[in-house]
Parts: sequence; C-alpha cells; structure tokens
Amino acid sequence: FGCLSESSAVQKNVCVALNIWLEHRFSDFTSIIEEVEYFVRDQICVDNLEMGQKLENTIEQQKKLYSKFSAIQPTAVMPLNFTIDKRIHTNTCSFLLSTDVSVAASQLTLIDYTYFKELKIASFLNLAWDKPKLEYKSFDLRSLLERVDRLAHWVANLILACDSEEKRATVITHMIDIGKELLTLHNFQSLSGIVAGLNIASICRLKASFELVNKKALKNLEQFSKIFSPLHSYKSYRIELSNSSPPCIPYIGVSLSDLTFIHEGNPDFYEDVYINFGKQQLIYNIIKELLTYQKVPYSLSPSNLEMMYFTGLPCSFDEDLLYEISITREKRRK
Repeated sequence: FGCLSESSAVQKNVCVALNIWLEHRFSDFTSIIEEVEYFVRDQICVDNLEMGQKLENTIEQQKKLYSKFSAIQPTAVMPLNFTIDKRIHTNTCSFLLSTDVSVAASQLTLIDYTYFKELKIASFLNLAWDKPKLEYKSFDLRSLLERVDRLAHWVANLILACDSEEKRATVITHMIDIGKELLTLHNFQSLSGIVAGLNIASICRLKASFELVNKKALKNLEQFSKIFSPLHSYKSYRIELSNSSPPCIPYIGVSLSDLTFIHEGNPDFYEDVYINFGKQQLIYNIIKELLTYQKVPYSLSPSNLEMMYFTGLPCSFDEDLLYEISITREKRRK
C-alpha cells in the first residue's frame, strides 16, 4: 500500500488483511457492506487517503462481480398441464437433422472454446464453483458447467420431440455422429454433454428407439461411454486426452474431481501452523495443465445461423418432466 509515514504498522497490517479478505471472501461482508464502506470512508480515508482509496476500489470491484452473478436467474420451466406438442417444438429438430454433423461439431466447438478460454485460475481455488458463498468468484467456470448440462438436456429434448421410434432413432444416430466429429476435434467437453444426454434416464429407457439405431453408431456410443467411464479414476479419458494434440477442449469434470479430492483429502496446514505447500503444488499442477490448452485456438469458421442455433440450445425441461414425456412416448415394457 506504499509508504505510510502517518500510519502505524498495526494499522497497515489490518488494512492489508482487510483488502485480501475483501478480494477472496467478499461474501462474508455482503450483509454489512454499508458499515464497511462507512468505516473505510470516514475512518481509514481520513487517516490515509491512499490506503482508503485502494480499499474503496476493491469494494467496488467485488460488488460488481457479486451483483453480476446474483442477477442471473434460472430459466423458467413450463407448467405440467401443457400438452406434449406445445411443450416441445419439432422445428428445431428438423433444423438439426438438416445440419451436416461436421458443421454442428465445429460450431459447438467454437462456442465451447469461447467459454473455455475465459477460465481463470481463481475460479478453481477453494472449490469456489461448488460453494454458494464463493460462486460469484467462479462465474466463468459455472457458465461452462451450465453449458454442458444444458447441452445434455437439449439432446434429450430433441429426441423426445419425435413422435415415432424411427424419428427418435434418426435423431439419436445424428447425435452420435456429431459426437464422432467432436472426438475428432478433441472437444471432450461437448462430447461429454452428448453422452450425458443419451444416458439420461428418460432417454436410455427408450429401448424400441435404440433398437433401430445402426450397429456402427451404437459401437461409437459404446466407445464414448468408455472414454468417460469413472473406472480407475477416469483412466480411459486420461489416456485419450494425453494422445490428443492441441487444439483441444478437455472435459472439465475430471479436473474438478481431482481438485476436490486433493482439497478434501489434504490439510491446508500442518500442526495448524505450517502451510501445506505440497497440497498447493498439486492444485497448481492440475490447473496449469488444464489451462495450457487455452493457448492453441481452433482454426474453424463460424456459420452465423448454426452458431445462433447451437448457442441457444432451446430446451426448458428438467429430468422429471423429460421422464414423464418419455413414458408417454414409449410405454414401460412388461
């Protein structure tokens, strides 16, 4: 904070600590932020203007970040009394089937890379993405996670939009073919979303539809499922990733699983005094390896109409509602 000729060493240390606290745990102050601003303005700024202004800038920056995250509202879900035809519109399905699988995969990849390249180291620290009080610090990471979750539900929505087993089999096959192209592009993030969508309970129960999918497509789907199998700590995925040269978009879920394991399985301090630098090094290595893939962009051309479609991924239904529709499409086998 510069030279503080008029302030005591104690005051300096307190203000430095407060600034760090505000930067890393702003959620601790949200209920008393007016009192903190008053303290900074009427006490600290009076004693040391430079220090006070630095704290005021930190507060303003963190307030903007916090309000940006808090302003995001979940998409409304339609009430259950809608008919199936009103719930799901088949025109989006027709557009997908008219889009070449290579074009679909390239547009999904361009969109994913836009999200991926925005990831910051701070988003991965202290399990911020999984803690309500720290969510505002991992806005970029949570956006990517929500994107892949929406992709999975979009897959399920489009399949269930079809009113016949033949049409559903056609969409399933098209999704698998897109997945094959995504694997060629080393886009493991969107590929994981398609695999998740095809394995949602409302979809994987559609036995009659899957029986009409050709054997080649089913073999590809089996390959995808093996890649993302959690067996042996995602060994298959790690091998696949290590054999993939950039450009590449890794599957974020495995890195988050690793970080969670390290964070919860190792203490931050030894004997409540000594910093566990070994733990911090492990965390750093995982984040560094993941973000290394940001350095090599894709040389793909955007296609405006398709880009708009795959950015939106129109769907509004949670798994419970999708399952209700699924039961209507194919009755339970006895």
